[in-house]
Amino acid sequence: MAKFVCGISDSMVSTLFAQCGKSRVPILVLPSDTEEAVDTMGATKPLKVYPRPVDLENVRRLKDFPGVTVALSPLELKIALNALNPGFPR
Repeated sequence: MAKFVCGISDSMVSTLFAQCGKSRVPILVLPSDTEEAVDTMGATKPLKVYPRPVDLENVRRLKDFPGVTVALSPLELKIALNALNPGFPR
């Protein structure tokens, strides 16, 4: 998210994001840092992840980018995909 928000294009994913934005191709993002505390599964045991304020701010800022849809859950992702491609079987 930080690279997207700051315009850094130094990997395939960040360059693709930048080029799609410049070409006005709709972008759909499902970030992982969306809540102040998240339960997740570590390599050997469950753990709690606490995204930093800057991570949460980057997600918020990304929502203001033209042509970018930020889905905050798998359900929101499905709804956004259906809106972008009506009639596409899911």
